[in-house]
Amino acid sequence: MLNIIWISLEDGRIDENMLALSIGLTTTGVYGLARAVNSEQWYRNIILHDSLYSCEQLLEFVYPELAKQNSWKLPVWYYISKSNMKSELAEEKAPHSYTEIVTESTIKRNRSAIGERTAWEVWTQEKDSLMKAIRLLGCMPEEKIDVNQYRSILQAIFTENNNILSSLDSPNRSNLHRMIRIYDFLEYGQKKTP
Repeated sequence: MLNIIWISLEDGRIDENMLALSIGLTTTGVYGLARAVNSEQWYRNIILHDSLYSCEQLLEFVYPELAKQNSWKLPVWYYISKSNMKSELAEEKAPHSYTEIVTESTIKRNRSAIGERTAWEVWTQEKDSLMKAIRLLGCMPEEKIDVNQYRSILQAIFTENNNILSSLDSPNRSNLHRMIRIYDFLEYGQKKTP
């Protein structure tokens, strides 16, 4: 989309020595930045740290629009912890307890499939059936997760396919999103959450 702005050179408010014209698409600048990052990139950056933009830019320009599109269920604690600015909106909408990410009913529904296993045990036993592993790992009780091991699991998943989120169907993508939200909360959010 090309924006056209008409300016008269006879406009006394404009110093002719300070006038600069630019021709470009709206995919640059603040407007473009707000639309340049999609949810896949937002989630992936928490694991791979591969964004071209700073956490400040992402929180200020991308988060408000992207979060609305994702029902305010974006992982955000990583960005908050790495930013030099305060984002009241992001902190307000971020999960402040584990049960805001994984409900008790979700844990109960998957209790028999998980059994007494820890997240690491589920991963090592189920990783050959990746979608099953991701589903179960997104339903773990908090006490069965070691955050360092969980990080290793997510890194292994993304090392195998760094564009995995775009290749998954909706239910499996939701399960991987939940895993990343769990990791984001446990690694970065609990340090700020009372």
